[in-house]
Parts: sequence; structure tokens; C-alpha cells
Amino acid sequence: MKPAEIEFPSQSTDKLWLKVWKLAGADLWDNRRTLFSAYLFGIVAVAALLLLPWPLKLIIDHVMAGYDLPEILTNIQAYLLTQGITLSKEDKIIIFATAYTFIAVFVTLCGSAEKMAGARVRENMVLRIRDKMLLHFQSLSSFQRSNYRSGDMGLYILVDVHHLVRLLTKTIPLIFRHLAIALFTLSIMFWLEPWLAGAGLFMVVILAILVRFHGSRLRCCSRYKRNQEGIVSGYTQECVKGMTTVQALSAEDYVRQKFLHANRASLQAGITETAAAVGMERTMQIINGFAVALIMGGGAIFVLHGQMTVGDLTVFVAYMVQLLKPVEKINEMASAVSRGLTRAEHLTSLLNMKPAIQDKPKTQSITNCQGIIEFHSVSFNYPNQASEQLVLHNISFKLQPGQLTVLTGSSGSGKSTLINLILRQLTPSSGNILIDDKLYDEVSLTSLRAQFSVMLQQHHLFAGKLCNALWLNNNTIDEELIWQALAQVDMENYIRQLPLELETILDEEGHNFSGGQRARLSLARALLLNRPILLLDEPLANIDVQSQQVIINALEQIRQYKTCLIISHMPALIDRANQLLKLENGVLSIQPSKSTEDKKNNDNEILDLLL
Repeated sequence: MKPAEIEFPSQSTDKLWLKVWKLAGADLWDNRRTLFSAYLFGIVAVAALLLLPWPLKLIIDHVMAGYDLPEILTNIQAYLLTQGITLSKEDKIIIFATAYTFIAVFVTLCGSAEKMAGARVRENMVLRIRDKMLLHFQSLSSFQRSNYRSGDMGLYILVDVHHLVRLLTKTIPLIFRHLAIALFTLSIMFWLEPWLAGAGLFMVVILAILVRFHGSRLRCCSRYKRNQEGIVSGYTQECVKGMTTVQALSAEDYVRQKFLHANRASLQAGITETAAAVGMERTMQIINGFAVALIMGGGAIFVLHGQMTVGDLTVFVAYMVQLLKPVEKINEMASAVSRGLTRAEHLTSLLNMKPAIQDKPKTQSITNCQGIIEFHSVSFNYPNQASEQLVLHNISFKLQPGQLTVLTGSSGSGKSTLINLILRQLTPSSGNILIDDKLYDEVSLTSLRAQFSVMLQQHHLFAGKLCNALWLNNNTIDEELIWQALAQVDMENYIRQLPLELETILDEEGHNFSGGQRARLSLARALLLNRPILLLDEPLANIDVQSQQVIINALEQIRQYKTCLIISHMPALIDRANQLLKLENGVLSIQPSKSTEDKKNNDNEILDLLL
């Protein structure tokens, strides 16, 4: 997109700041003591900073030019004379130079204390707000989460939170410090020479107006650039994850061209943002030079007419340079404010998305769950589809402990939707789902989902130590239990042969293990949760025959004391099912399983013999 094509919508700054406060105000308030100490050290540092030019003024006016010392210093000098101490001009220069050194060191120490306090607040807030964002994202349904690319979500949690917190804990304190410098400096300048101080104040007002004018455009550019960064980040992550498929399909050139197209848009957005920032900086620097020239020229004329001393002019120029120092940082501060406000918009938009599935008042927790799941006339269609386009139609069935249920059906028949309904990632459009004779709505989400062990088809394993990838709870890791689970899936001997055993490092997605090994590890992880209901999605897909047999043997043991539902088309599992469910076009039928038919045939044979 060309710069001229970008629209800059008007946005109320007050509303943006209100969003910032709603988003981070509570966390900021909780850190108020540390934040107050940071501001206090900043004010003290500013006060000391304003004293820095005065030792030079004293040397110029009262040592070199011979003017009388200020009254307080005159009294000190008189007292030293009564003690027989006479100060030469060299002594006075050394004293004033030493005073300058002490002031400079004091300013540095206060500035360091201010930065350390600000850093403590910043790191604490980053931790808390990132946790808040992740917690909220976890509360969204799978349908809601599908609206966000994983790469863009990473920007929300990492980059956007960083810029927001930086705005509150670094940029705003810096602005406050510059305002304090401006206020104190102008006060002293008016005391020294009102006319020149008035000229300096006029320059500051002009700068403030220009910042407000340029800031709106810069903020719009920053918002547009952030959107383009999200697109590039999301597509980059897709490219990295899908590179094996890209190479297998020989689609490298296609992916590269699409990647370049996304990056060109991001590049153009960056150039547009830079152009807006450079335009602001250019204007600020011109005014900066004009202001210093005005003060130097006007001050020199006052010195010629005896209205100021050379030392006064030196202090005045130093103060004017100090007053205009923020101009050098104005571009950076305005960009930081724009980025922070833009990020706050993105974060607020995510937090304003209410979870589609929430606990109702007075929900109960499940204790001693038996694992009985019942569907009564359940139908479902997605919110963006017409009411007559049902994904599931009037489904009824029952899952019980000690029973292995296999769910089959063609692709797109609604199997994944049914699993998401069981896990309460989705809610039925009509009908009821019960667990242990309690309606799902009457059971808290956390308690309900804590009853399920799940093995998904993709076998996602977290990178890091193997024991951590298998042990997904906050209790102390029990290696004996992990070995028992690995033995159940016939992985114990293999892991014991590895040099680091349970400390073995898993690559991202566990790619340093084979597909069959990842499937077994995923099942071991589900078993370690030791929950009454086990849901498996195509556990035998894309793995070798040996691994399939290991998983089948493990399931034969597990089915005796758990409620088991498996999505599978494998005859080896279908033959062992106590209940066979078939989904076609959203319609469920309960078909006789082979194990049931065998039992019926055996019963008939026994009956015939008896007769």
C-alpha cells in the first residue's frame, strides 16, 4: 500500500488512555510504592540537575570577573577568615569544580535508583499482564481461538504487552521528568531574566502544539504497521511449521512469493511510519536551533547593556539547552506513546472478547466422578451458519466406565465437533449433555475438564525435558509413575537406553522421536493424568504396526476401569469395541459391535446346547 492510500481515522486520545487504565491500572496500583519511589528519585535528580550550571557561573562571575559572591557564600567566606583561612582564586575554582563533581555524582545515583525502581515495576507488570492475556486466551472456546493466528497471538502476549508496560513504566516517567525539568527550569529562568524566559516558554508551547499535531498521524501509522507485523508473524510461523510439507510439494517458490508479498506490505507500512517520525523530528530540530539562537543572541545583548552577567548568560544557555533536550527525544517518546496506545487497542480488543463458554452462577465441582456421559437429543451448528445447517442432528448416546466406545465416520461428518462438545469447548444449540446425571451447565468448567485425559491426533509435545513434557501438573514430578506409564506403552526400555533417560531433551513438537514413539508418549501423558474418562482421536493413525499393537494392548488394560471413547477407523479397535457409533452428515447411529455380536452368538450357542 502506498503512503497516500493509508487512511488516518480520528480516534479519541482520551478513550485510548481510558483503555490503557482499564487494562493495566490495577497492576500499576499494586506497584504504587515502588513506582512512587521511582518518581521521587526522578524529582530529586531533576532538582540536582538544575544546580549543575551554577558552579560554572560562580567561577566565571565571582572568580574570573571579580563580582561579589552571593550572600550565603560571602558569609561562609567571612567565617573562614575569622578562623584564619584565606581562600585564593585557585582554591575557589577547585572548590566549585569539586561541588560540580558531587552534584553530577548525586544526579547519577538518583537517576540509577529511579531506573532500578522503574525496572522492578516494569518486569512485575509484564509478568502479570502476560499471565492475564494467556489466561484469557485459554478461556476462549476453540471456535473463538481459531480467529487468531498463533504467530499474531504471540505478538499479543509478548510484543504488545511489552510496549504497553514500557509506555506506563518508562515513557510516561520520562515525560514526567522532562515536564519537571521544564517547570523548574522556566521558574529559574524567569527569576534570572523574565523576557528571555518568556521567549523560551513560547518555544515550549509551539513544540507542544506540533507534537499533538504530528502525534495523531504517527499513531495511525503505528497502528497500521502493527497490523502488517501481525500478518507477517502469523504467516512466518505457518511457513516454519509447514516447511516439510512445502518441500514435499515443491512449493518453495509459491510460499516465498507469498511471504515476500506480506513483507512488502509490512515494509511499506514501516516506511510510512518512519516518514511521519522523520517529519516530526525535522520540524523539532529546526525549532530547537532557532530557540537556542534566540536565547544566545538576546542574552548577549542583555550582557552588553549590563542587564546580565556572562555567568548569567552561561546559566541561561545551559538551561535553554536543558529545556530543549526533550526535543532530541521527542520523536522517540511520541513513537513510544503511539506504539503503547496502539498495542493497548489490540490487547483490549482481545480482552473484550467474552468467552463463549463460562460458568453460570452456583455451579458445582465434581467429586468421585464415575465417568458416565450422556447425550440427549443434542444438535449443534456454528454461530456463523444458518440455523438449518446443523453440524450434528439430534444425537443421543451414553458412555459408561468399563466400556470401550469407538466413533467412526467420514471426514467432515462432525466427529471433532462431537469431541469438542464432550470437552465443553463448544455448547449444544439444543439438547442436553450430562456427566454423572448432572447437566454440564451445573458443573464448573475447571472441574468438568479435569475429568478427561485426551490424546489428540497431532500428538503435540512441549519442547524441553521429557519428564516435564509428560508430567502436566503442578505436583512434584514422580519418576516412578512416569516409568510405569512408559512401561504401559512399551517405551520404558527405549527411554532407559538413552544417556539422559527422563532428562532427555525433546525438540520442538518432539521431532527427535519417530511418529509412533510420539504417539506412545502422548498416550503415556494421558495415562499419567489418571482421569476417569479417556478420549482418543485416531490413536493408531500414521504409526507403525508395532506401535499400533502396543497402544491396543494398553487400551485393553485401561478399558476395564475407565470410560473410553476413541475416534478411529481401524478394524483392530472396532473389533474390540463394546459400543460402535457411526456419524454420517451429522446423524449418529449406534451399530452392533463385533464383540457384542460374538457375545450374542456365544449365548445362542449355549442356549442351543441347553435345549
